[in-house]
Amino acid sequence: MALLDGVAVKLHWCMGIWSSLALVALYLWVPASFPLHLVLAIAGAASFIESKLYLG
Repeated sequence: MALLDGVAVKLHWCMGIWSSLALVALYLWVPASFPLHLVLAIAGAASFIESKLYLG
């Protein structure tokens, strides 16, 4: 867990890459985790849309 202690958490792109790799690995090892991925994708899309609509 040294990855979570340092620079990786402070750099959004780096944390995004590591978490994406973890989710892909989870899906490859446990295909039944698809509903979790679907919920996370919907939440991410909703967050993106909200950030573009409400700039104030």
